[in-house]
Amino acid sequence: MLLNLGQTIFTITFLTRKINEMKHSIISNQKIDSHNSMVKVQLNPDTELEKVALANVANISANDNERELIENYLHFGLGLGNYSVVKLIEQQGNIVTLQIFV
Repeated sequence: MLLNLGQTIFTITFLTRKINEMKHSIISNQKIDSHNSMVKVQLNPDTELEKVALANVANISANDNERELIENYLHFGLGLGNYSVVKLIEQQGNIVTLQIFV
């Protein structure tokens, strides 16, 4: 039981650190209505781990850790205030289009 808790804490710490390191640029942020927006984001990975994870997610060959790294960044790291990702519209390489609820 303790080992699983330790692994969970390590994973959360590792992913939180990684979320804070990746960079991005908002290409566009188009309002759909008063609460929904279409956001196009260019992810700029800093590390080899981020580059590989992003490429594997784009190619639909990512393992759970790689997918979680990218998803967590998109859900928590964009700096758009309080938002929820409604759906991933499109991903072309390192450019991701999301529908978000604000």
